[in-house]
Amino acid sequence: MIASMSHDPKHPSLAYHLDRIFIPPLNFLTRSQSLYFFSQISFIYYSLILFTALWIIRRNSA
Repeated sequence: MIASMSHDPKHPSLAYHLDRIFIPPLNFLTRSQSLYFFSQISFIYYSLILFTALWIIRRNSA
């Protein structure tokens, strides 16, 4: 799935590690449930990045 993005076996990508962590527990779920789960995680992840970036910008400009 996501692990195919990394072709270097010595330095696997973060997505590869996320695959190793999240895919096995999700095997009992349906595909739609796991996709919903991943979309929730990515939404939280990107909102955290956006919030941190805005906080740094506001702190530097003040």
